[in-house]
Amino acid sequence: MSLVDIQSATAEDQVMDPALKQYVDSSLAVSEARHDAKLAEFRAIMEAYTARADEREAAAREREAAARDREELRARDVERRMAAFEQAVTSVKRAVVATGIAATLSTVFGVAAFNAALLQNMQSAFGQGRQASPAQVEILLKLNQIEHLLAEKRTTPTR
Repeated sequence: MSLVDIQSATAEDQVMDPALKQYVDSSLAVSEARHDAKLAEFRAIMEAYTARADEREAAAREREAAARDREELRARDVERRMAAFEQAVTSVKRAVVATGIAATLSTVFGVAAFNAALLQNMQSAFGQGRQASPAQVEILLKLNQIEHLLAEKRTTPTR
């Protein structure tokens, strides 16, 4: 290596004046302090935002849990009401069926009673008709004719 090959020190590598170096170092320290302060302020702001977001998220979870609880209560209430309704419908069905059966039976028995009474009356009339002799029937007819003639005579004025 020769002296030609040795390069001279660049401006960066040259030794700095101590007063200038102290000024630069203090400026750098002030700049880092400002940066650290801004960074601390930014961190505080971000932590506050994060804390608020966590609070909101916790409140939202509580609201969701309360809403789920309300929905479960509503579902249980609906199920309870549906069970009561089904019981009521079942009792109404029983009442309708019982009423229909009772109405059918009363109708059947009423028709049967009417038929029995009619049959008994017819048998009684036929029985009385058999007991009457033809002569009695003829006498009754003539008696009715005589009564009819007498009624006509009474209604016509006498001269």
